[in-house]
Amino acid sequence: ADLEGRLLDRAERHGQLVELVLGAQVDVGHGEAVVELGVAQRLHQLRQLLEPTAVELAVQRATDEDLAEIQLAHDRLEAALANSDPVHWYRLNAAWHLRLCEAARAPILVGFIQRLWTGPFPSIAIRLRAVPSSGEHDAIMEAVNERDHVQAGKLMRAHLEHATSIVM
Repeated sequence: ADLEGRLLDRAERHGQLVELVLGAQVDVGHGEAVVELGVAQRLHQLRQLLEPTAVELAVQRATDEDLAEIQLAHDRLEAALANSDPVHWYRLNAAWHLRLCEAARAPILVGFIQRLWTGPFPSIAIRLRAVPSSGEHDAIMEAVNERDHVQAGKLMRAHLEHATSIVM
């Protein structure tokens, strides 16, 4: 199949997942899934439930190599604040969050989280989130490096709640 057809098929499948999980209508057209703000809020709430759990598991299961890669992703994210490119910052932010979750070694859980990060909801207020996120990310990294899984999960939960309060 051609690329456009594969992308449309992927968007349709993602829409079906959203409909199943949230009972929400999803309109798929031109290769993009479009959802109303209320659905985007529910998707973000689902991420708020899953991602802190993945972070807690990650801190418990991470190898030294995982921690080094997570730290590198964090350092790249922090360096991107200076270059003022919100799209680049957003991509690095997603990469840091997902690399942290991957250390949980829970593929089904991480797969759900990845789908929520790349889901059919808009990436709103990227510029607005960058600076407040920086200090929150630093605190999460401190807990990760101390291998305090409870604190890391708690801080991620607060970080995601703060993000929701700003962008939605």
